This record gives sequence, structure tokens and C-alpha cells, in this order.
Amino acid sequence: MLSNRRRQTLLGMVSGPSRLWVILGALALLLALTSSASALSLEDIKRMASAGLDENTVISIIENSGDKFEFNDTVAKDLKKAGVSDRVINVIKAHAKGAATTDASTDVGTDTSGPEPLPAGVGNLGKLMAQGAKTAKQQFDIAAAATKRILAQQKTDQDSAKMQLSFQGVTNALRDFENVDKWQALATCHNFNVEFKPAPNTDEYYDALFCKGSAFNALELHNLAAPILRDVVMYGGERPHFVDAFDQLVASAEAAAYFPASLADLDKLYIDDKYHDFQNRFNFFVGRFFMDNMGEYERAIALLAQVSADSSLYPKALYATGVMQSNPKVKMYKTAVENFQGAIVAGEASEDKTDDEIVELAYLALARIAYEATNYDGALYYYNKVSHFSSRYPQALFESAWTYFLKGDHRQALGTFHSVASPYYDDHYFPDLWVLEATVYLNLCRYDEAKEALQTFQDVYLAKLPYLTQFLASMNDPMGYYQTVVEMAENRSANSELPTLFLEAVLADVEFFNLYHVVTEIDREVNMMKEVAPQLGAFGTDLLTSLERLQETKRFEAGLKTQHILKGIEDELRDWDVTSTEVSIEIDISEKDLDEVCLRLAAQGKPCEFVSEEATVLFLVADDWQFWPFEGEYWVDEVGNYKSYLGDRCNQVEAVAATTEP
Repeated sequence: MLSNRRRQTLLGMVSGPSRLWVILGALALLLALTSSASALSLEDIKRMASAGLDENTVISIIENSGDKFEFNDTVAKDLKKAGVSDRVINVIKAHAKGAATTDASTDVGTDTSGPEPLPAGVGNLGKLMAQGAKTAKQQFDIAAAATKRILAQQKTDQDSAKMQLSFQGVTNALRDFENVDKWQALATCHNFNVEFKPAPNTDEYYDALFCKGSAFNALELHNLAAPILRDVVMYGGERPHFVDAFDQLVASAEAAAYFPASLADLDKLYIDDKYHDFQNRFNFFVGRFFMDNMGEYERAIALLAQVSADSSLYPKALYATGVMQSNPKVKMYKTAVENFQGAIVAGEASEDKTDDEIVELAYLALARIAYEATNYDGALYYYNKVSHFSSRYPQALFESAWTYFLKGDHRQALGTFHSVASPYYDDHYFPDLWVLEATVYLNLCRYDEAKEALQTFQDVYLAKLPYLTQFLASMNDPMGYYQTVVEMAENRSANSELPTLFLEAVLADVEFFNLYHVVTEIDREVNMMKEVAPQLGAFGTDLLTSLERLQETKRFEAGLKTQHILKGIEDELRDWDVTSTEVSIEIDISEKDLDEVCLRLAAQGKPCEFVSEEATVLFLVADDWQFWPFEGEYWVDEVGNYKSYLGDRCNQVEAVAATTEP
């Protein structure tokens, strides 16, 4: 039997620093109680509760001890504070001095099992020893589990300390991002999330992700940066890096043409608490995304309408809104005209040179709306607003030629055709130019000039059509079309498989140009990664692989677009070939009619003659027209001001025919 001093030593072990020793101390207490006649105290019970002994075991010890306790409300509160359960407190209360003997274990909770009954004939000491033997394994298991938890917690604490030490590198990189080595920052932030795998909702994960996206953006690896920055932005406007991440996303997305459908979630973010200029940038970018990539005009218009008049993006927002409103599916032409006019006014007042392009585009848009409404004078007014030195002027000039043609102003139409045919625009693809000119000459009963125009169409376009057909039939891989076009554009070889005329038509296509820009950007990033990938190990290899896959996808897409454009050119030329044949037939019929008139004149002894003119075109000087007799010569500052001086010979033919009728 243990002495009180030894017993107190064992009981004192529960106050040590290690939970394992606490539990082992509780086991020692249990053994001491089973081998000692000393009374069980409330302090003993509190130590057992603190050590985590099973509730049933504690109740068994109390009931089998036969001891009585001092009990009142103060004692109950003290026991509760020490972690003793309500059920055990009820048992103590039932064993209080002066209390009636009851089975208090059933007073609290739903577990009414209590300690298992012991075999008959076992005395008080035997009961305690039997109960202790039964619970020994339970307490050993508790101790083992506690030890495991302690070791696990120690490892968790160590990992947490290690993670925080590593995260300091991420924090330092973000704090002094402008001055740090961007490749090192990329590796630090990437390795942190890979090694420690913090939960995505933690600040550590968020900061490391932003650091990684910013490093890619700073290194101009935009195809790698954009998806990461998009994820950072989608954490919401309340996060600290939201504004910076969004601005970087815009830069990378535009460079890489990264506009996935997932960006549609951007307009769900709350930005009302952000500063004014940022709200303008945000609404403009998201509005253009819905316009250009989703075709959701209603959402796009609503967002662009929030761009304020004091923003540098205001002219662009008005123009984009007008484009959507003038779409045949929307048909808000009146409002579109107002927005285009507003874009012109705002753009001309702007100091931003990029707004000069918006002004020109708005003038072209107004001209086309007027053209579709058969307001030809209005259309011509807006076409003439496009600068002669603008890259869009040839298109505006050509469209104005159509306008004069449909208006029935043959002199102006021919003068404009004369301008479009100048050497300044040899690289432009206008196959219908010569057929239209032939039609005008036909309407003027000038058959020789009409035939000459059709022959030019034959020589410039149709004679090259077989080469285009052969080129289209020579390749099975769409990427081959793209590669050939790019090589031709870069080398300008005179012995190219594809005539230059058609090459220029492909290069002038806006969608092809955008794809070419995307592929060129990916090519640059792939070449960069090939140089640095070995230094980045597996991480660099993965980056290079993802870029090369994207490169192949975009090259294939560009190849399909190239093939589509060239096939469209082939089909268009075949259609114009049919139209030119129809015009040629009309010329032949009209010439036969003229021949009959001349035969009748000859029968009357009269010559078949018509008044000839001294010049084909004139050009405008101030408010006066002057002759320009040099058919093959052009001055760039006079292009667009030519007017045909050739008369309408049909009137003369009709007059002569009237005098020769039988």
C-alpha cells in the first residue's frame, strides 16, 4: 500500500507540462486508489477529469470508493470550472454527506449505462481492483492516442513555423516588387504554394498567387499571367490586391487575347467603393468583353453607359455603344447616330492620339448608316471626313465610289474609280472596282471603255484565280496556309505560291491580324521559356509544355482563318466573274443596237460619229474644276477629288437613232 507522500507525488504529476505525463499520472492515481485505503477527494476527481479519464471510469471509482463528499453550489462551480462533466457532478452530489443514496448517474445526459456490475462475492477492495483491471487498457489507449495527438500537434507547429518562415519570402517579394528579380520572385511564390499547399481561402495562398501572376506579367509572359490574375481578381474587391491585379489582368488579357467565358463573372463583383477612375476602367473593359466576346449587347451597353464623360475612355465607350446599337439585330439607329456623333466630339476634344482612330471609325460608321438608309448625300459627307492620309481612307474612298454609283452620279463615280485605281492603292483588294466601272461606262454607252475596264478586271484578278485555286488544293494542314502567308509577308518573295494580291487581302482581314498578333505573342513567350526552362526545373518544363500546346492550338486556329479567307476570295471572284460576263453580254447587245443605228445612218449617207471629249477626268481646285488630262498620273493630295468629264453618249445615240427610224 502506497504512502500518502508517494500518493501525492503521483497525483502531482498531473500538473506537469506534458499531457502524456498528465494521463500517466492519472493512471498512477487510479492504481494508488485501488491499493490504498485513503479516502477519495474532490481534488482527485478534478485531476482525473483534467487527465481525460473516461467518464464511466471516474463514476465507477466514485461509486466503488464508498466515500462521501462535501457538496454545495460553490463546490459544483469549482468542479465545473475544472472540467468535470455534469454527469460526474451529479454522482458526487448523490454521494454528498447527508444525501440519500440514489443512482445519480442517470440524472444527467442520455448515457445510463454506468459501470458494469461485478461478479457476486467480490469485496470492496476486490471490486476496485477488478474495475481498475478492466479500465487499464482503456486508459492505456487514451494515453497512446494523446501521445499521438501531441506528436501530431508538434509536427503541425513545426510545419506552421516553417511555412511562416517561407512565406516571409513571398511578403518580401511583394513589398519590394519593383526592385526584386522577377524570376526569383516567381520561383519563391510558386514554390511556396506547391510545398506548403495552404488552403485557397487563406491570405498566404492569395498573396503567393498574386505574386506569381504579377511576376509573369512583369516578365511579359502574358499567356501565363492572365489566367492567374483572373483568379486573383475573382477573390473580390475587398481583397488588398484587387485593383492592381485587375489592371495587370487587362494588360495581359489584351496582349494575349485572353477572353474566356469565365470573365463573364467579373460584372458580379462589387466595385462601388473603388475610386472613380478605376470604376471607369473596370466598366469599360468588362463592357467591351461582353460586346466583343459574348455578343451580350444589353449587358455591354449597360456597363459602357457607366463610363463617365470625364474619363479618357469616354469616346471609345460611345463608339462601342454605337456599334452595338447599329447592329441589324438591335436596330437602334437613331441612338447609334447620336453616340457616334458624341464619340467624334469627345474624340476631337481629347488629347489622346488614339482617339483620332475613334473619330475616323465613327465617321465611317455614320457614312455606312446613311448609305444603308439610301441617304447618299449624307454618306458622302461623312466619307469625305476621313483624312486622305489615313489607313482607312482607301476603304472610305472605295465605298464612296459605290455611293456615287448608286446615286446615279456617273461623273463622280468614274472620278472616284480613277482615284481608287491609283498606284497608292495597288496593295488593296477591290475586285468589284473594275466591274462597277465597266457598268458605269455601259450606262454612258461608252462601250470601248467598258470593255477596257472588264479586261483590266480579267488581267488583275481573274488571271490570278487559278493560282489561288491551286494553292488552296495544295495543302491538307490548315497550319500550312498560315505558315505560308506569314513567310510570304515577311520575305515578300516574287516567286511566291500565292499572288501578292491575295496575300494582301488576307493581311487586311481584321480577324486574321488579331490571330497573327496572338500567335506572334505566343511564339515570343515560347522562345523565352526555352531559354529559362532548364533553370526552373520541372516548373519550367511544365510552363514550356503549356505554352507549346497553346501555340499549336492558336496556329491551327490561324490556319483555319487563313484558309477561310482565301476560300472566300475564290468564291467572291467567281461571283464577280459571272457578273462581268453579264456586263459583257449587255455591252455586246448595246453595241449591236448602235451598229444598227450606224447602218441606218450609212444608208442615209450620214457618218456615224459622236462628240468626243478632251479629257477623262478633272480635279477640284478650290471651288473650281480643272481638266486633268493625264490618265496614268496621280497626285496624292488630289486623290479623291477627281471627276469624270466624259459625257453621256447614250443621249447622242438616242438622238441619232430618232433621226434614222424607218
